[in-house]
Amino acid sequence: MKQYEWNEHGVCLNPNKIEKRFDNYNYIVIKTAYSDGWWYEGRDLSYATGGVGCPVSLEGDKFSTEHDAIMAAIGHATNDVQNWVNYHGKENLVKWHKKALNELIFGQRQMSLF
Repeated sequence: MKQYEWNEHGVCLNPNKIEKRFDNYNYIVIKTAYSDGWWYEGRDLSYATGGVGCPVSLEGDKFSTEHDAIMAAIGHATNDVQNWVNYHGKENLVKWHKKALNELIFGQRQMSLF
């Protein structure tokens, strides 16, 4: 298994990443890492006018499988996108993000069948 590096604050320095990128300004990165029997998640979202960054941290929720951590990160990212829409009221600016998140969900569901 991959060896994950953690800094003194419990943040992973080399997490696994699943990236969906539209361009340099619009992208989603789902991150996971393993420590002491548990999987942890994080995410980065970038919109043309802002973004959200959450590192993979030992202070976060613990998951028994990487799949569960990925699905939780996708769920958090979906909430982040909706919160952005609620605040800015410009849903047309995040259409790509919603499509990308749906593709990630579908991909994870397909992988869980195997």
